[in-house]
Amino acid sequence: MGGCGVVVRDTRGEFVAAKVQQFEDECSPLLPESLAARAIAKFAEKLRDAQLQLEGDTLMVVASIQKEASANVT
Repeated sequence: MGGCGVVVRDTRGEFVAAKVQQFEDECSPLLPESLAARAIAKFAEKLRDAQLQLEGDTLMVVASIQKEASANVT
């Protein structure tokens, strides 16, 4: 079992929103981190915030997201 917690703050550091999500039957540490990043992205879409800063503690997941994001910038 894995999970994630999300806290959204504005540019002044003020609280905007929060969310908690659990993932069941996850065996690899990388998979829950990836699922957490996806959950955060979906949550951010609902907020429609153009400026998003994602922080994570699994370098492989963060690097993959950064690579994908830079490939989508025109």
